[in-house]
Amino acid sequence: MAAKPKPTSSARSSQREIEARWGEPALSQGFTAVPNVLLRFCNELELDSLDLAIVMHLASYCWDSGRLPHPSKAKIAKALNVDPRTIQRRIKTMEEKGHIKRKARRSRAGDNDTNEYDLSGLVKEAGRLGARERDRKKVRAEEDDALMATPKSAALKVVKGGK
Repeated sequence: MAAKPKPTSSARSSQREIEARWGEPALSQGFTAVPNVLLRFCNELELDSLDLAIVMHLASYCWDSGRLPHPSKAKIAKALNVDPRTIQRRIKTMEEKGHIKRKARRSRAGDNDTNEYDLSGLVKEAGRLGARERDRKKVRAEEDDALMATPKSAALKVVKGGK
């Protein structure tokens, strides 16, 4: 079995900051990192609050990058206090939008097992939104810098004939 890589000092620092905010007992069961663009642009992604809760729940099962999450719909439904059929419909809708891909799994005996959920479509959209917002902020900062660099005399014109 391969050894787990040690966290970098910046990762340890981030962990300490999160722990200071939420407390060790709350984090003792783990935490889920979700890009802010998913929260801030869920309307643009056509995700309502339940869809976002489902995505966050699925993301909480992403323990490492090599494995896809595979909680049961019943487990998600119980956590979110909705019917499993509601979860099934919402996941289907998010799949139609390209945010999620369901992958069927089979047990060793050949029976149906819980689906795996590939969030790569949503990850791609989050990346697109993040890049767009980063570029928008960069342009805005450049415009602000240009305004601040403009000499006051060039920005103000004297109009003759005024009162």
